[in-house]
Amino acid sequence: MPMVLSAIGTILSSVFQAIVNGFPRIMQLGTQLVSRLAGSISTAVRRVVTVGSDLIRGLWRGMNNVKDWIIGKISGFMDSVVGSLKSFFGINSPSKLFRDEIGRFLPQGLAGWN
Repeated sequence: MPMVLSAIGTILSSVFQAIVNGFPRIMQLGTQLVSRLAGSISTAVRRVVTVGSDLIRGLWRGMNNVKDWIIGKISGFMDSVVGSLKSFFGINSPSKLFRDEIGRFLPQGLAGWN
């Protein structure tokens, strides 16, 4: 039994000595690990920010393209409606219509206004 206890003591002493002697290397490895993790996290964050900004730019361009398309469709529809109304009422010139139909009663209306 004394030999076993002596062997255990020697083993524990050797393990403790190895830990003490290896501590600077363990700290160096820990520092390198933290540094690499921080670099990886920083790179990942930059990539996420880049992807996010690219996504927002793409959405904005898409909305502008759709806006132009919608405005074109509405403008074409309104032109068609106005053209149909002008054709129905026989209007060839809006200024002639105002002068001959609407505007001719304007002086009489203003004269009677107090």
